[in-house]
Amino acid sequence: MVTLSTGEESYISFDDAETYFAKRGLAPFGADGQTAVEGYLTIARDYMDGTYEWVGDIATDSQELLWPRINAYDREGRSIDSTTIPTKIQHAQAELAAIAKANGGRIIALETEAEVKSVKAGSVEVEFQNGSAPSESSRMQAVDRLLAGYIKQRNSSVSGIRSVPLQRV
Repeated sequence: MVTLSTGEESYISFDDAETYFAKRGLAPFGADGQTAVEGYLTIARDYMDGTYEWVGDIATDSQELLWPRINAYDREGRSIDSTTIPTKIQHAQAELAAIAKANGGRIIALETEAEVKSVKAGSVEVEFQNGSAPSESSRMQAVDRLLAGYIKQRNSSVSGIRSVPLQRV
């Protein structure tokens, strides 16, 4: 079996992701095997690296991932070791992998498709699935909190801002 190499292909290993959730009494991957979970971890890593602008600079030109980094400081101003991947970044990847698993391998759907059931133009009406308004999932909010000290900003094209274009008639 091919496994992800932490630091080269993933910010967190399969075992560490499983341990992270087990300590919280959660099992979001159920009976999924290691290969499937590593697929979700890859989706999560791709999302992270394509969505967030990280603090600091990559440590070496030859590294595959965007962490570890140099010239990076957490939100309390502490220097982040240039040879490690911060634990909160690893935990955020695990959370995003769980989101991917729950949504058929998609993460972006949570932010852009926000439970909209129908839209009506005359007298502007939006109906949501199950009668509820859209909101960030608690898991996505957890990801944002975990990464708060490690990002400069989120890529605005996937920022979670929900808008509906309106046209005067």
